Amino acid sequence: MRLKINISHLTLPEERQVDVLHNIIGNADRYFLQEGLREHNIPGRTRIYKLFGWSYSTIYSSTPDQWETERATRVDRQREAIREILRHSDFRDWVKKYMLLYNLDNALTMFSRAEVDLDGFDIRVEREVENG
Repeated sequence: MRLKINISHLTLPEERQVDVLHNIIGNADRYFLQEGLREHNIPGRTRIYKLFGWSYSTIYSSTPDQWETERATRVDRQREAIREILRHSDFRDWVKKYMLLYNLDNALTMFSRAEVDLDGFDIRVEREVENG
C-alpha cells in the first residue's frame, strides 16, 4: 500500500504561489528543479534552471559593477521564471512532490516564510489507487 498527499483543495493567489515556489526551489536540491521542469515540459527550462544556479564563470568574467547588477536583478528574474513555470504546471504538483521528497515540517516552513498561514489547513494523506 502506498500513500499520497492530497492538497487539491489548496488555493492561493498567484503571488503567494510564486513566493512559496521560490522558497521551495531555493531550499530544494538542483535535481528537484531539473526533474520538475522536465516532467512538466516547461518551455525554456534550461534558461530557468540556470537562473537558480550560481554560475561562477559569471563572477570571474564580470566587472564588479556587472556582477552587482546581475545579483541585484536575480530575484526578479527568478520570480518571473516561476510565473512561467506556473503558466505551464500546477502549483500543487510542485508542493506535493516537495512534501514527499522532503518532510512535511520543512514544507510548512516554506509556506511560513512566504507569510502564508496554513493554520487549520487540512493536509490529507490517502491510499494511492494501484493500477492493475
